[in-house]
Formats: sequence, C-alpha cells, structure tokens
Amino acid sequence: RTTLQPNKVWGKIVLCMRGQGERLKKGLEVQRAGGVGFILGNNKLNGKDVPSDPHFIPATGVSYENALKLIQYVHSTLNPMAQILPGTTVLEAKPAPSMASFSSRGPNIVDPNILKPDITSPGVDILATWTAEEGPTGMTFNDTSAVLLKAIHPTWSTAAIRSALMTTDNTDNPLTDETGNPATPFAMGSGHLNPKRAADAGLVFDASYMDYLLYTSNLGVTQNFNITYNCPKSRNVYKFSAVSPKEYSITAIPNILKFNHVEQKMNLTITVTANWSQILTKHGPDKYYFGWYAWTHQHHVVRSSVAVSFP
Repeated sequence: RTTLQPNKVWGKIVLCMRGQGERLKKGLEVQRAGGVGFILGNNKLNGKDVPSDPHFIPATGVSYENALKLIQYVHSTLNPMAQILPGTTVLEAKPAPSMASFSSRGPNIVDPNILKPDITSPGVDILATWTAEEGPTGMTFNDTSAVLLKAIHPTWSTAAIRSALMTTDNTDNPLTDETGNPATPFAMGSGHLNPKRAADAGLVFDASYMDYLLYTSNLGVTQNFNITYNCPKSRNVYKFSAVSPKEYSITAIPNILKFNHVEQKMNLTITVTANWSQILTKHGPDKYYFGWYAWTHQHHVVRSSVAVSFP
C-alpha cells in the first residue's frame, strides 16, 4: 500500500518512526516515492536498540532520544538539511555487550521460581558463515559452547554444564538493556556467556532427573543443593558472599566450603530472609528485587543471580 506522495518526497531524505509495519517496507515505500534517503527513528519501546537493516536506499536508524531531536530540528526550520554518510567500522563501542529489545524477558511464565532467561550470548548483527541447514543465532552459539565443555569434561551432566555456563558469565560494568539502563537478570539471565571461564568453573551445581522430579513435587519447601568440586587442584577453600537489596538478605550454611579432592560433592542450603520492615506495604506480585551470591577462591568466582517478589 502506498502512503507517501511523490511530490512531497522526491529528492528528499525521509524521517519516519518505527511504529507499525515492517522496517524494510518503509524504506521501499520511500524509494518508490522518489526519496533519496531514509532515517528510521526508534519508538520509546525500542529505546537505544538501533537495528541494522539492508535497505535499498541510503538509510540509517537512530535511537528514540535522537529521533525526538531530529523531529524538533525539522519543525524548527523551513529548510531542514541532512546527509547520510557511508557506514564505518566502530571499534570498542560502548556500552557493549547490551541486551536487544526483542530478546526474551523474564519472569518465567511456567514457574516463576526458576529464573529465566539463563544466559545471553552474541546474537545480533554477527558477521559469520553458516550452512544452508541452519542460520546463525545465539542459541547455536550456546549449543556450540556446551558441546565444547562436554569435550573438555566428558563426565559432566547436562545440569553441570548448564551450571558452569551460568555461574561464570560476565556481568561487569554492568550490562545494559535497550534503554541504556543496567540490565536485570530478567533481561540478561546470569550474564554474558564466557566459554573460557566456564571450562574452568571451579565449582558446579549438579542435578539429576530425580532432583527435578523432587523439585516439582515439593514446590514451596526448603531445597538442598549438591555442589561438586571440579578444580584440578586437590585442596581449595571457597568462601560465600552475597549482595542483596535492603528488602532481604541471603545466607548460606555452611558459608565456607573446604574441598579435599577433585569431584568431591558437598551439600549446602541457601536461605533468603525477608526484611519486612524495609518492604513497602503496597507492591504488586510483579515487583521483583534482584541480588546475587557467589563462592570465591582466588580467580574462581561462582556466581548465581537471585530474584525475589513478596506476596
């Protein structure tokens, strides 16, 4: 369907907000009407998450904030001018990595007690080759990392591999979402995948098929975790630490793990205690408070995210 009038668009650069419709078709409509360039402005929902699309005319995308500035400029003069320059490679762009607006968000709609998503990995505008059978996605990257871990640690279970990937992720600086604000575990999961760290996780949380069955039949009761020592050194001591908001505290029993040999297993209990005096009387069930706890020995930091809501 045609929406632009050629007599108003011919020879001009068109500024358009994302709104409804496909992005590429917007550019094609500008081309059909005789436009020589196209600027696609994000809406508020997409924030700073600017797409890179293969348009058929010179085009660029801008953040919601910059789109508003452009609209203000267009309205401020009778003869607004713009220029679209050739694309260039920008190295060490910040903030990076950051979460895409279309990436799945938590909480888990099936069982909110299981924190989702698990992890994040490269999956937007990746330049790479792939077979005709399957396109490149973040899931493919995660699967490949899991296969590599299985090759390095052939005795590890699926749960152990998942634990190693999740507890060694990068959350530094911190990661941001599409608005530029710090990303929560409901956006980034445990953080950005780091396969090198995962190969030398130090500790892994293991679980069997029976553990999952027991979990589903005992929802709402105390759960004991089994942790396995996998560092090559025969003796190591891991100390517990936690960071939480004022609304609750996180503790562990025991809070020091002393391992004497590789593949040694230990049980531990993580307790989250509400500080009711710090909790607002009015809050919805969709209000979550985020924290984390970690087991640390030298360069090994085995970190787990926590999300808490109150009835």
